[in-house]
Amino acid sequence: MIVLAVAALMVPARAARAGGTLYWEIPSQAGLLKGESRGVAFGPHGEILLAPRMDLIFDTEQPFVWCMEADAQGNLFVGTGHEGKLFRIPSRGTVEMLMDAAELDVTALAIDAKGSVYAATSPGGKVYRIDIEGRVAVFFDPEDAYIWSMIHREGELYVATGSKGRVYRVNAKGEGSVLCETNESNVVSMVFDRRGGLVVGTDPSGLVLRIDKAGKAFALFDSPLKEIHGLQSATDGSVLALGISESSTAGSSLPPLSTSTGYRATGPTAVASGPGVSVTITNVEPALTTLGSESSSLTFSSAIYRIAPSGGVESLWRSSEATVFCLALDLPGQVWAGTNDKGRIYRISSRGDVTVAGQSSEGQISSLVGGNVLFLATSNLGKVYRLGSEPAESGEYDAPVLDARFVSQWGTAGWRARTAQVELRTRSGNTESPDSTWSDWSPPIAQGARILSPPGRFLQYRLYLRPAPGAREAAVEGIRIAYVPENIKPVVTSFEALQPSIALQEVPQQPPDPGILTAGLDPALFGFAVNTPPRKVFQRGARSLQWSASDPNGDTLIYQLSYRSVTEERWQVLARNITGNWFTVDADALPDGRYFFKLTASDAPGNPPGREAWGERISELIEVDGTPPVIRAEEPVITGRQVRIPYQVEDLTGNIFRAEFSIDGSAWQSIFPEDGIADSRQERFLVQAEFDSPGEHSVALRVYDMNTNIGSYRTSVRIP
Repeated sequence: MIVLAVAALMVPARAARAGGTLYWEIPSQAGLLKGESRGVAFGPHGEILLAPRMDLIFDTEQPFVWCMEADAQGNLFVGTGHEGKLFRIPSRGTVEMLMDAAELDVTALAIDAKGSVYAATSPGGKVYRIDIEGRVAVFFDPEDAYIWSMIHREGELYVATGSKGRVYRVNAKGEGSVLCETNESNVVSMVFDRRGGLVVGTDPSGLVLRIDKAGKAFALFDSPLKEIHGLQSATDGSVLALGISESSTAGSSLPPLSTSTGYRATGPTAVASGPGVSVTITNVEPALTTLGSESSSLTFSSAIYRIAPSGGVESLWRSSEATVFCLALDLPGQVWAGTNDKGRIYRISSRGDVTVAGQSSEGQISSLVGGNVLFLATSNLGKVYRLGSEPAESGEYDAPVLDARFVSQWGTAGWRARTAQVELRTRSGNTESPDSTWSDWSPPIAQGARILSPPGRFLQYRLYLRPAPGAREAAVEGIRIAYVPENIKPVVTSFEALQPSIALQEVPQQPPDPGILTAGLDPALFGFAVNTPPRKVFQRGARSLQWSASDPNGDTLIYQLSYRSVTEERWQVLARNITGNWFTVDADALPDGRYFFKLTASDAPGNPPGREAWGERISELIEVDGTPPVIRAEEPVITGRQVRIPYQVEDLTGNIFRAEFSIDGSAWQSIFPEDGIADSRQERFLVQAEFDSPGEHSVALRVYDMNTNIGSYRTSVRIP
């Protein structure tokens, strides 16, 4: 019998055997993310929590939101693509469109102390200024095609561009000059640190640089990732850097990534023609390039680094599955990260604990604005949400499908919860993905009650979570589901005999502590060897059998070995309760003859009486032969000093294999039968010898059969 207890996620991290019962550990946070959630968050230790309330405040009706900034009055400004629109979302009042640019995308925003908004567009690389009266004018038009980031400080605007990797400093009149040539293709992100230094992130080398007022760049960090996509300045003086590998963006609709090739065409949409003119207008989207050889071996797609004021760098968080596209800091100093992983948002505490705080209904979070209130913008489609300080009123979580591997009877369900009202429903089926052949969702299951879904191979549960009366928060720390799979019979995958006279002996080893076995733990966990191969030794006439077997349910197996001769029908038991995977039949254990051996594998140790199952396999025909060949010598024929001695050799069980003779104790010499080949039970040999001197001499014949049995005969002759 197997009872499996599954906590929260239905795919185990590790199973431990204890007296026939399997227990499934509480899953990791990463395991929980394989399910589908609505209004729930996942704590660093696998807790299911209510997510912060997420309120939609504006639908841009655009595919992408590339950038978002807030002014001192709490107004929010949003730049979109691919229609190049800029919106203002006031803290109170109606949303208005401030600008509809000729360029495709608004890729960067900055706000000065007077409330004027600077909006950068790409491709085309222009900076527009929208004053507090709503007037729009081109403020700065560099020669660069792309503008990736902007920041305003002390009356000056700093503009980061591609594909020449420049940082411009622009005065209040819109007069700009190159502050720094970085020798990179793109400067992607910018921030001022607490000491007033301008810190920038680059592509394709993934550098974090500090640029002084004279334009001198100093490398703070050379990351292993291709692009420093975002920067944030923390209150403790450190700088947070977001690095991404460009391979992680393949196939996604993402904010414009800095690439040396800029934008790529996706296909013609219209053709304009006239006298001497033929122009094809194309849709464009961010171009993607390939990681260089230095980064191609990375196993993670994005990482967040903390660069301390002293210059030390530590990895705060990294992921091989989710790509982070934006960072923000709230007032307590927690880091918020928006990803392309189902539009999930992560919260990272100062201790490094990571909470999956929730997810949007869109595929990607492309921009974040932190502070007292956290705003997030999504792409595909472009929407803006406010993340509340209060949790959602309720949440819902669909676990990944449990594969019990076999049709199973479902047992009871239980959970551990804090200040929570929990409702659990299940459904079952026999296809890997839920479809119309699955059962409907069951009625709610009470704590500790039996699951109502019909037997099947697959099971899924749905969790509804609400705060308990009077509580603000709710959490579920684990869900336990028991089930008993159908007991499948063991399978003997191989069963063979070794060559004759090879015996197997058990290798002595230290026995495990009996307490380990009583506890149902695997002795290998404590360093004890298990299934140590036996030692091979010579034992004349022995026949050794070896096998391999497996149990689909993972039960411990014991074996029984039976035999019958080729002329019999009834099986006789040779050995019971064999725990290893080998057995040696002594030469004198069975009469000489040809036998079939049957191996029976049973899972009885892991199942109660009546539920055990067994599998069998019959060997090929095997000879057991412990009797040597019989040699009979005929009368020697002596002619002068020459002697001819005929020998008749017979083996009762097996064929004659080879023979050799010796004259007067000299070295043994091979001899063939008279018919030229040793291949039958009866053979005739003729030994011929010539002696140099008269007197008594000896001739010895030694004959081997197929089972290494040896027969010998010595003949004395007198030479006159």
